[in-house]
Amino acid sequence: MKAPGKNNALVGLATLGLLVVTVKVSSSFRRTSTPSASSPKSQGIQDGRDASATVSSNVSSNVNANASVEGDVKGNANETSQISTTTKPKLKSKRGPQWRPEDYINLAKQLGVEPPTTSWPRCLKLLWLRTTKRVILGLEFICNPLRPPNSSLSLMCMWWKAMATMSPTSPVHEYHDLYYRLLPRWIRRGIVQSIGSYPRFLQTNIEIRMTYLHRSIQQILRQHHGDAPIQIITFGAGYDIRTIHLLQASNAIEHGIELDMPDVIQCKRRMLEQHYGKCKRLPEFFEVDLNDWDHVQTIFLLWTLRQQQQAQDVVTIFVFEAVLLYLDEGVPTKLLELCSQWSGYLCFADRLELEDDDRETAAAMLERCGWKLEDWMAKPGATRHLGWARTMV
Repeated sequence: MKAPGKNNALVGLATLGLLVVTVKVSSSFRRTSTPSASSPKSQGIQDGRDASATVSSNVSSNVNANASVEGDVKGNANETSQISTTTKPKLKSKRGPQWRPEDYINLAKQLGVEPPTTSWPRCLKLLWLRTTKRVILGLEFICNPLRPPNSSLSLMCMWWKAMATMSPTSPVHEYHDLYYRLLPRWIRRGIVQSIGSYPRFLQTNIEIRMTYLHRSIQQILRQHHGDAPIQIITFGAGYDIRTIHLLQASNAIEHGIELDMPDVIQCKRRMLEQHYGKCKRLPEFFEVDLNDWDHVQTIFLLWTLRQQQQAQDVVTIFVFEAVLLYLDEGVPTKLLELCSQWSGYLCFADRLELEDDDRETAAAMLERCGWKLEDWMAKPGATRHLGWARTMV
């Protein structure tokens, strides 16, 4: 007699296999609808890059032109410095040390997360992950009229986070409703609500980093004293709803900002409007390619000017989740140095530019960037560096 777990796995794989045909059909439609490089839209993107340099020079020459700069930055953001979503950033090859299954299980238990599935053979695990990815993206393309782009796996992460937060025992279950409402209505029950019969692979890894970031931010909010308002800035937010949840659930956070690629931000705005209606507290969105350093510096200068105009001190929580590892070499370190010029905190579940993965190496690197490391944890996977720090006074 076969074990029930194996029967469920075979049934699940058979079901996913039948849906691959649908995915291939949707992929062919996607390819035929992709604009060419010589199209007017592509020409507009190039024009926007030229306009971005003009905006940056205007900001440097005239500090008092805050209002006009803000309008230029937001007005040209749709056309400036974007990477086509058909060109996916290459993940760095360094994967870090190999984790034993028992170490992975102990890490999950330490954070109160349900342990991952470790009994599957590697070949069957890879087959499940690849098939699931194809099916999810195909269903999203077919069932979601907004056709959200999957830049840097942002769409896949939204699905995995919805699945990871499904269980009432999850430490981040309070986020589930917001993620669940972003999924296509027709397939919520069939895909997400049957999560109990799925093996736990990527959703466990994602739930670990979600739990760590959630607890770190809550710890910072508890430790914060004073009348200075708190704002949270999330880099490469994708379709994540952490900032939205914190703005709605916490009175301590006054303002939220999210940065990501223009096409992702535009689609996220439409998704929020469609599924949430007119929400009272939403983050401020900035469309930017984080590899375009001139554009990033322009946005930081805009924030500085606006803060000076308000004549008040603001405590900022910077959040990086699975974004630094996709940036060009040297950009992550420069970005951390730029953030340290603001008074506040740094929370990350990402991959820093480190030679070794131990706490001492991380603390020394962050200190050179202007941060004092307060907590550190390592985990399996590409985003294996977890920690939070505060600006050095």
